[in-house]
Amino acid sequence: MNAHSALLPSVKRQHASLRIDTAAQSFTGWTELHVVPPPPAAAGGAATLGLHCYGLAVQAVHANGAAVPFELQPAVREELPESVTGAAYDSPGRAAGAVAEYCLYMYERQLQRERQPELTFQLPDPLPPLPAATPESAGTAGGSRQQDGRDGKAAGGGRGKEAVIRVEWSCPGGSAGLRFWQGYALTDNQVRRASAWLPCVDVPSASVRFTLDVTCRADQMAVGPGQLQRQRWADPERRWRTFCYELPLSCAPCHLGLTVGPLAAEATTHVPKQALLGARFPLPAMQQAFLPPELLLGQEGQALAGLQVLGTSHLIQPRAIEQSIAARCAIARCLARQWFGVLVRAATPLDEWLIEGLSGWLEEQCAKRYMGRNELAYRRWRERQAIFLADTGEAPPLAARGVPSPSPWGPLYGTERLDPARLWSTKATAVVAMLEKRAGEDLFRKHVGNVVAAALAALAAEQAAAAGAGEGAAAGTGAASAAAAGAVGAASGAAGPSPLKAGGPGGGGEGGVAPTRLLDTMTFLNDLGRAGSFRKEMAPFAVRWVYGRGVPRIAAAFIYHGRLSALELALKQTGSESAKLAADVAQRAAVAEGSNAGIVKAIVREAEGDQYADHPVHLGGEAFVLAELKVTPVVEKKQPGRRGKKRKAEGEGEEGEEADETAGAPQPENPVRWVRLDPAGELLCDIRLLQPERMLAAQLLHSRDVVAQAEAIQRLGELRVTSEGVRLPVGLEALRKTLADRTVFYSVRCDAAMALAGLRDEQGQAAGLPVLLDFYRGAYFHPGSDAPRTVAIADPSEYFVAQAVVTAVSLCREADGTTPIDALLFLSTCLNDYSTASGAPFSDYGLVAAMCASLGNVRFEGFGDTLLTLLEKFLERDAVLISPGSAVGCACLLAMAALCASGTCDEEQAGKVAVTARRVRKSPGLPVALRHAAMAAALQLAAAQRGPAAALQLALAGAASGLHSSGSSSGGGGSSSISGQPGAVVELPAASSPAFLLEEAAAIVTAANADSAATAAASATALGEAAAQGAVPSPGVVAPMQLLQQLASLLNEGSDCRLRHLAFVLLQLLAVQPPTLYRPPPTEADDLAAFIAAPAAGAAPAAPAGQALSMGVTHRTGGGPQPSQGTAAAAAAAAAPRIRLQLPTGRPAGARSIAISGASRPALSGEDPAMSDARVAGEGGGAGETVEQQFPGLPPAAQGQLFSPARHGLEAAAPAVPAFDLAGFGQGEPASAAAVGGPLGADIVAAFGSVVPLPQLPMPAAEPAVGTAALPPAPAPGPAAAAAPGRVRLKVAGAGQQAPAGPAGPAAPAGQPMQQQLAAGPAVEYAAAPPPAAAAADPAVLAVAAWGPQAPAAPMPGLAAIPQAAAAPVAQAPVPAPAAKSFKLKLKVKPVVPPR
Repeated sequence: MNAHSALLPSVKRQHASLRIDTAAQSFTGWTELHVVPPPPAAAGGAATLGLHCYGLAVQAVHANGAAVPFELQPAVREELPESVTGAAYDSPGRAAGAVAEYCLYMYERQLQRERQPELTFQLPDPLPPLPAATPESAGTAGGSRQQDGRDGKAAGGGRGKEAVIRVEWSCPGGSAGLRFWQGYALTDNQVRRASAWLPCVDVPSASVRFTLDVTCRADQMAVGPGQLQRQRWADPERRWRTFCYELPLSCAPCHLGLTVGPLAAEATTHVPKQALLGARFPLPAMQQAFLPPELLLGQEGQALAGLQVLGTSHLIQPRAIEQSIAARCAIARCLARQWFGVLVRAATPLDEWLIEGLSGWLEEQCAKRYMGRNELAYRRWRERQAIFLADTGEAPPLAARGVPSPSPWGPLYGTERLDPARLWSTKATAVVAMLEKRAGEDLFRKHVGNVVAAALAALAAEQAAAAGAGEGAAAGTGAASAAAAGAVGAASGAAGPSPLKAGGPGGGGEGGVAPTRLLDTMTFLNDLGRAGSFRKEMAPFAVRWVYGRGVPRIAAAFIYHGRLSALELALKQTGSESAKLAADVAQRAAVAEGSNAGIVKAIVREAEGDQYADHPVHLGGEAFVLAELKVTPVVEKKQPGRRGKKRKAEGEGEEGEEADETAGAPQPENPVRWVRLDPAGELLCDIRLLQPERMLAAQLLHSRDVVAQAEAIQRLGELRVTSEGVRLPVGLEALRKTLADRTVFYSVRCDAAMALAGLRDEQGQAAGLPVLLDFYRGAYFHPGSDAPRTVAIADPSEYFVAQAVVTAVSLCREADGTTPIDALLFLSTCLNDYSTASGAPFSDYGLVAAMCASLGNVRFEGFGDTLLTLLEKFLERDAVLISPGSAVGCACLLAMAALCASGTCDEEQAGKVAVTARRVRKSPGLPVALRHAAMAAALQLAAAQRGPAAALQLALAGAASGLHSSGSSSGGGGSSSISGQPGAVVELPAASSPAFLLEEAAAIVTAANADSAATAAASATALGEAAAQGAVPSPGVVAPMQLLQQLASLLNEGSDCRLRHLAFVLLQLLAVQPPTLYRPPPTEADDLAAFIAAPAAGAAPAAPAGQALSMGVTHRTGGGPQPSQGTAAAAAAAAAPRIRLQLPTGRPAGARSIAISGASRPALSGEDPAMSDARVAGEGGGAGETVEQQFPGLPPAAQGQLFSPARHGLEAAAPAVPAFDLAGFGQGEPASAAAVGGPLGADIVAAFGSVVPLPQLPMPAAEPAVGTAALPPAPAPGPAAAAAPGRVRLKVAGAGQQAPAGPAGPAAPAGQPMQQQLAAGPAVEYAAAPPPAAAAADPAVLAVAAWGPQAPAAPMPGLAAIPQAAAAPVAQAPVPAPAAKSFKLKLKVKPVVPPR
C-alpha cells in the first residue's frame, strides 16, 4: 500500500477511548471513525484509506467489524550528504550558506512527508454490514448514535453506506503528542501532532464531532475538551475510573486535548453573556487546568475546544501587579480563541491570519475593559514599533498567495506559528486594528458581532441535525456537511479566496451574513467595507497589508510660509523591494477600483482654539510628495492706547526670544503648535516626522493622546541638549515635567525617564541624570538625606515609574561610555538599604527585580566584586522567599552574566558567576523559570568569553541531553545523537528546555549578525561603493561544519516541532538568510497583479505618444532660510539650475518623448535621496518599461531600497520602444527590431545639487533630484580655482563617422567627445548631421553629460569641477535608423542664485 495514493476519508464523527497510566508512562486506546466510503470510481476496486498516526504502535484495524490489513509508514531520517559536508569551501560563510540552502529543502521535504498518512489500510469490497453495538461502546456517547447513519446515503453518492473504522493502538512511552512528568500527563498538538496520541485525519479543515472517554487511576482526574457527561468506575476493584466528555460542536483534531493528574476542582464559574460581541459563550462548559511548568512545551499554554491549559504561574496573585496582569491577559487570550479558532474557523489556510488577528483583537478589548483605553492605545503603538524593527522586508506575508503548496496547513506548513519573534501573530493583530480604525469602533464591533451570530446560527443548525431530527435526514445532512468541509480543505492549497469577491453568502452587509462558521478574508473585508461605504478601499488594503510584504518607511518635514498662511509638507517614502512592490500593486488596485487608497492623514494643531485641522495627503506608492496645507493665520488683536509692534519679516526670529516663551506657545508668525501624521494608525508605516524642539515639547505637554506623547518623547530623546543659560532647555524641561506629573499616563512617564537617560549635552555628558536622581530621591528618600525610606507600594502607576527611573539611571553614560559615579553610588545605596513596609497593598518584587537588573547595565571597571556580592545576596533571598515568577532571582543571574560580558568583572569573578549558574541549574527544587535564567546566563558567559559559536555549541549539547533524557524519538525513527559527546548529559528542568536553549542561542546569533552588519556598513562607507559592490554578507558567527551537522540532524526531531523549527532558524541565521521557509516566487509581482481585476472604465487612460510624463516635483522654499519657522532641512532647499535638451525628430508627428524632471528637496534627516522612476510611452499610447533605479552615490545596502511611483495608465501591452539609460539608474534593454527605424524625441529636465553638505556656502546643498548627476560641492574661491566658463560634453558614437564641428571648435574624431566652452546665460545651438543608419545590433548612441566649470573666473554656485572619469551621462538613448538628416541642439544654462 502506497501512502501517496491513500485517500483521507471524510469523517462525520469520531469516538475515542484512552487508558493513561502515569506511573508506567504509557497509554493505550481505541477509536471508531464514522466515515463516508469513497465512490467506486475513485476507489477502483479495493479502496485504500489512510489516517495520520504519528509514532503510535497500531495493533489492529477493523472496518465494520471485519479485520483489514494495514501498514505503518516508518519515519524517514535524512542527513546531510557527503557532497555538502565534504566539499571544499573558500570561507566559513560559503559553507554555512551551502548547508543552509540544502537544509531549507530538506526541512520542506520533511514537512511534506508528514502530510501523508502514516497508517494505510484497504476497505473490503463489498463492505460488510455494520455489527450491533458492542458492550464496550454501547455506554458511550459515540456508541449511542452508531446506528444513525446505517441506512443513510452519503453525500455525493458513494457506496450508499457508512463505514465504521476501528483502530486499536498503544504507546509504551511518551510520544510527541502526549508527555509525562511525575504523576501528570498532558497532550500537546503543536503542529500536526494530534495524531501522535489519536489516529485521525489531522488537518485543520476537518470538521468532526468528537466524544472522548479517558480512563485514569482512581486518585487522579482527567480533564478533557467539551462538557463532562458522566464518570464511572472502569473496573470492579475501583482502581480506575473513566471520564466521558462530549464536544457540542464539530472541530478539527488540533483543537482536542486532555490532561491527567492529581487535580482538584476548585470552583465553577458562570460565564455571562459577552457584551462586546452581543452573544452567549459558544460552549456550555469551559475547563481551566493549571499544571506545573515542567510539563508545558510553551510559555503561553494551550487553547483547546472547551479547555484551557496554563501553567501554575498564571494563577492570579492579587498583590503581584505584573503577574496578575500577565495572568489575566493569558486567560483572555485563551478565551478569545474559543470564539475565533474553535467557533469561527478559517475557510482556507490563507485566512488563518484573520482568525489570529480577530482573536488578538478580542484579547485587546478585554485589556481595554480592565486596564483602560490608554493602555490599549499604548500597547498597540508598542507592538507597531516592534513590527517596524522586526520586518525588514524578508518576512513572509500574512497570506502567501501564489506559493504552490499541497499542504492543508498552508504554504508554510504552519511554521509561522513557531516563529520565535511572533511577527506573524503580532502583525495580524495590528492589521485587524487598522481595519477597526478605518471602520470605527462601533461599526467594526457590530460587524464582528454579525460574524459571530452567523457562526452561532450555523452551530445551532449543526446541533439540531446531530440530535437526530429525522434520523435518515440528519445522517445525510451531517455527511453533506463533512464532505463540504473536506472539499473546502482540499481546495485550499494555494488558490485562496477568489479575488475581489463581491461579498459573502447571503449578500453580506448588516445582519445579512449567512449562517456559517467559516470565514474568508475577502468576504469579511467586502462586507465590512460595504457596511461602512468604503468597499472600494478593501482590495488595495488586502494587496498591501495582507498579501504584500514589507513595511514602508516615511520621513517627513515641513516649513511654514507666513505670507501664504500655508504649511508645506514634504514626504519621502522608502522601504524594501517587497514593500515597494506591494505599494505599487496596491496603487494599481486603487485605480482599478476607483478608490482613494494610500491617503495619509496629517493633522495640524493650530494656535486658535483647541481643534485639530485634518488634511488628507495622497501618498500611495510615490517616492516623494509635496503637499500644501492651509493654516489659519494668527490675527494680532490691537489694544487701545498702545502702539503695535512692527511686524517682523518672515524668517527673522531670534533665539533669545524663543527662550522667553513657554514650550507650548506658538510664535507670532507661526500659528502651528505641532503636526502629526497618521494619528489613528490606519497605515502600518514607520513614520518619522521632523519637528522643532519647541513643537515636540508642546505636543508632549499639551496633547492628551498617549500615542502623540509617546511619539514626541521618542523624537526628543534623539536630540542633543544645548545650553540655554540658567533655564533648562525646552525639551529637557518638557521631559522633566512629564516625569513629575502624576496625571500623565504611567507608560508615557516611563518613556520620559528612558528618554532622559539618553540625552547628552555638548560635552557628551548625561544631561538627564540630575533630573532622574532628583525625582527618585524626592519620592523614595528621606527628606534632606541620602538614605532611602521604607517602600510601600500603594499606587501601581508610581510603582512602574519607579522601576523605569532606576533602569534609566543605570543606562546613563559618561562621554567615554562608563557609568557616572553618581549613578553607581545611587544604585548601590538603593539596593543595600532597601526595605519593604509590612502590610502594603501590593508586592514590591518588581521594583527589587528592576534594581537588580539595573546593576547589569553598569559599566565601571573595578567595581564588579561589590556588585556581585549584592546580587548574590538577593539571589539567595529569592531562593527562600520566592518572588512571583522568580523575577528577582532571574534578574540577579542575568545581571551577573551582563557584568561579566561587559568587562566590569575580571576572569576570576566570571568563574564564580559560572559556578553559581551551574549550581542553580542543577538544583531540582528551584522553579523552572530560575533554572532557565541560569541556562541563559551560562550561554551569555560562553558567548562573551569564547564567542557566539561556543554558546551555540553549549546550547546544542543541552538540547541533545534533553532529547536523550526524555527518551524521545522522531516518530519511531530512533533518538538523535547530535551532541557528539555521549557522556556529557545535561539535566534540564522542563520539557521546554531544549527549545529554550536554541531560542537563546538564536538571539545571540542574531545580535552577532547585527554587529557584523554594522561593521561591514562602516567599512563600506570608508572604502567607498566600489569596494562593496561585490561583497557578500559575512556571518556574525563562524560555525564549524560539525555544529552545522548537529543542527541539520535536529531537523529530524519531530517530537518537538518548535525545537526542530528553531534548528532551521539557526541554520538560516548562520548563513545570513531569512529565517523562514518563505522564499518569494519569481512571479511574485504577477501573483499580486492577478489579484486585481481589469481596470475600470473610468480609469485614467495611458498617456498618448509624444506627451511628456512628468515624474518630478518642485519645492517652494518661501524666500530663503527660516530657522524659526520650520525645520532647518526644509528651509535650506533652493532652486537648482536646469538644463533642458530638446531633440526634435525628422517627422512632424508621432514622436516619442520622455520627461524626467526634478528639483531640489529638503534634506530629510540625512537619509538617501528620493527618486522617481521613468517610463517611456510608445506609439499609440503604449507602455514602456520601468528603469531599474540604481544610484551611484548610495551605499550597496541602500541600492534598490527606493520606491517608484506607479503609473497605471502605462501598464498595458505596447510595442517595444527604445530604451533609455539614466545616469546611474541601470542599463536599459536594447532596442528591438520593431523600434529601430522609428523617430526619437526626448525632453529631459535635470536638476543639479550635491549630496555632500556645503558649509562654505550660505545654504545647505540640496540632494540630487530625479534623473540627475550628483556633483561634488563647489570649491571655495581662492588661488586654486582658476577661471573657466562652464562646459558641456557631447558624444556621438556608434556609426564610425566624425562628429561635426560646433560653433567654437573643429570636428572631433569619430567616437571622441566634442567639448564646447560656454558662458552662463546665452543659449548655444549646435547644428550637425547625425551619423548614417546603423545596424540594429550596433545602434548609434547619443549621450549628454553635465560638466561643471574647471576654473571659473567668477565661480558658479552649484556647478563644480569634476574629473573627466566621474562625468556620468545624464541621459542616453539609441539613435534609430533611419534618422533625420540634421538636428539642432540648444543648450541653456542657468546658475544657482543662493538665497539671501
